[in-house]
Amino acid sequence: MAADTSETPEKHFLRSLQMTATSRFFAAKRLRSHESWSLWAISFASLLLIFIPLFKPFGLTIYLSDALLNVAQVLSASIILVFSLLVNGSKYGERAEMMHSCALAINSINRRLEQQIHAGTANEALPSLIREYENLLEKHENHSDHDFLCAKIRKLPTYYNVNRATILWANILKYLSYSHYVLLVFVQLIFIWLMLINPQADPIRHIICSVL
Repeated sequence: MAADTSETPEKHFLRSLQMTATSRFFAAKRLRSHESWSLWAISFASLLLIFIPLFKPFGLTIYLSDALLNVAQVLSASIILVFSLLVNGSKYGERAEMMHSCALAINSINRRLEQQIHAGTANEALPSLIREYENLLEKHENHSDHDFLCAKIRKLPTYYNVNRATILWANILKYLSYSHYVLLVFVQLIFIWLMLINPQADPIRHIICSVL
């Protein structure tokens, strides 16, 4: 959306500060969520890798062949390796802390600008505050478009003409970003189900086979 021409430079900069800080807070929350989801996915795959060899010694009947079990163990180990490398390379926790620190610093500039506006001296202080803001942005990673979309919904929905479709789209994007973690856990649950449930006493498997 184009900038409101009725805004003074001070008000326009104030809105930019508020939107950027809110976007950075959303980015920090998103990165922390990715860290948590990825760790849960890795932990679940690790538990499956540990417990598969223990099923038979504990007397549990396995309804899949040894070859398939071996393949499952190799795949679980590969998944753990890939996800561990991705999590380590993405540095979700470190990036989340940086985003949060950046948002706090922007909020500090925002408060000082508000004080200058109330004191009637914002016009003189504006250039130095803008330079400080730009220097701060250069030192930190930028937030995503989805973070900015969430900030528009949270901070200034009327100004940005946020409607229900926009809110729905933001939620869809949010949940899709975690879908690969859910898919990983779901596939492993399906494997456990196929491994431990007797095919002769499994109505769901009979339905699937009849459809196919």
